Amino acid sequence: MSYAFGLLKPDCVKRGLVEEVMNIITLAGLQVVASKRVRLTEEQCAIVWPVCTKQFYWKAMLEFSLSEDSIVFIVKGGNATVRLKDLVGHYDPQKCRRRDGILGTGRTFF
Repeated sequence: MSYAFGLLKPDCVKRGLVEEVMNIITLAGLQVVASKRVRLTEEQCAIVWPVCTKQFYWKAMLEFSLSEDSIVFIVKGGNATVRLKDLVGHYDPQKCRRRDGILGTGRTFF
């Protein structure tokens, strides 16, 4: 059994998709053991996405992530980190595929 950290960005929260996303995570066999609504800081964003801080899209990603509340959560399950990452997709929109195979941000799936 392992644990993984997840984050639902402001657009997901604003669109009222938190419960739906949590249900998808649960149906994938992961247990949400904690969650909290937060307003991220620039420092927290840099901790969550350290590899993104040097990328061309960082400023836009940061501005978006700071714009409104997000949901942070912890899941528990076998191989939790890999399984959650598979559900979420790659952080770089150029490398992400949606579940239907279309190149682009899989995060828009939710």
